[in-house]
Amino acid sequence: MSTESQNHRITESRDHKKCFCVSVFLCFGDTGQGLLEAVIAICIIVTGIVAALTLAIGSLSAGVASESRIIATNLSREGIEVVRNIRDSNWVAGGKWDLGLDSGEYMLTWEAKRMELVPFQATSNDRLYYSASDGVYTLDAGFIVATPFYRRITIADICEEATSPCSGADSSGADRIGIRVTTKVWWERRGVRPATPQMEVVADLYAWR
Repeated sequence: MSTESQNHRITESRDHKKCFCVSVFLCFGDTGQGLLEAVIAICIIVTGIVAALTLAIGSLSAGVASESRIIATNLSREGIEVVRNIRDSNWVAGGKWDLGLDSGEYMLTWEAKRMELVPFQATSNDRLYYSASDGVYTLDAGFIVATPFYRRITIADICEEATSPCSGADSSGADRIGIRVTTKVWWERRGVRPATPQMEVVADLYAWR
């Protein structure tokens, strides 16, 4: 073997020892320049991953919040419509328009395939449960699926004269010309029910058709 060939092999060996590879893309030289480039590249990759995860989590949270708000809106409207239906049914039956609609706080429960108003008490559990078979939200804890939603309905008098107290429903007073129905809905966030309702819908229903 010639001296020139031996010197060439020694040079290749020494050059090979000057760098080492951690991947097919990155090689570190003994000057540290390759290591700095690798750290910068890793930082860029990690920043991109974190940004993508943050965006994904934000989108998921926004989707969940939007779904909760849609359900709460429908629950609020349902409360108004149930009270409206009671008023209209009283008319059809030929009775007093506000029969069963005393001022106060109420809840809705699913009874005999229809929604019924039940008075709210301080000890009442106003959490809603979902009945998959009937497709309704109700108070009945017998339904397995507990939801994060709570609902209350408030009925207040609308008087003919603002300075005069209204006669209560089912009474002989003639100055109660309508009722103000307010449906309030709460829903839990991270297992905690807020102190104030996140959804509130108000409707005025009157004694005339």
